Order: sequence, then C-alpha cells, then structure tokens
Amino acid sequence: MNLKSVLLSWKDKNLRTENIIRKHIPFAEARTIGILFHADEESHINIVSKLVNQLEHDHKKVKVLGYATQPISVSNKLIMSEFTKKDITGSGQIKNEKVNEFIHAEFDYLFCLHTENFPPFNYILQRSHARCRVGRFEAEHTPLYEFMIDTPPGTLLVSLLNQILHYLKEIKH
Repeated sequence: MNLKSVLLSWKDKNLRTENIIRKHIPFAEARTIGILFHADEESHINIVSKLVNQLEHDHKKVKVLGYATQPISVSNKLIMSEFTKKDITGSGQIKNEKVNEFIHAEFDYLFCLHTENFPPFNYILQRSHARCRVGRFEAEHTPLYEFMIDTPPGTLLVSLLNQILHYLKEIKH
C-alpha cells in the first residue's frame, strides 16, 4: 500500500458521510445512475459499456467515472470521465473537476463496481450526493452504502453487476 492509499484510508476512517438525504426508490422509477469503476481492463470497460447501453435503453441518464493507472485511449467507445493517480494529492485528496462534478451529482443510484477495496472510491462514496449507493459488501465500509451485495473472494465484475441488477429489480419499495 503506498502513502496516498494510507492517507485516503485514514481520511475514510475519520470522515463522516456528508449530510445527504439517502433513500432508495424502486429501480424502475430511477432516472439517473452513476457508475464508478476501475477502467484499466478492457473487459471491465466492455462490461460497463454494455450496462450503460442497457440503462439508456431503459430511459435512464447515466454518468460514468473510471479510475485508470494511465490515461485511457480516446478510441474507447464508452463515454466517461476519468481520473488517475496523478489526480490524488500527497494529502490524499482527489483534485479533478470531473470527480468533483460526479460527487455532487444527485444520482438516484450510484453503482460502485469494484471487487477489491480501493480507497479513492471510498473517498468519492463518502462525499457523494447520490440517494442510494450500491456496491460490494465490505463490513468496514457499510456506512458508505445503502445497498450492498455479499460476494465470495474472486468474484468477477460481471457476476457482481448481475447480482446488483437482479436484487435492485426485485425490490419494489
């Protein structure tokens, strides 16, 4: 773990989530969806691209924010904002206007699609203005989410996503 990750983890433990009204609505009624994911793997980009197409087909407005260790090629078909480790300051803050816009967007649902703990995502989730934050279960991060899916170690991103969509569609109230 590098120094920036340590600082972000420490800030996560010492920062309360913002005073945002959190509540879920039936997924069928949701109009705005945010997606936060690791954009380093082509397979993850393809999975998220298919999800965006499916959600837009269901008349939902979607914004995507991807983290990449290197800037993403412009040939990518997925329209998204991105941030890299260069956007994380020595004190653990993320300095990127697109990240700030994403944090302040009032999504009906924010999907955090990752299969391992990643402190910059926790930073974004804590500050997010989304009404319902959804992601993988991690006991130490339950304050960051309104809805979590418990998956075994090694679960693939597509499996996590399928479970999220399945359960959100089953909840009626």
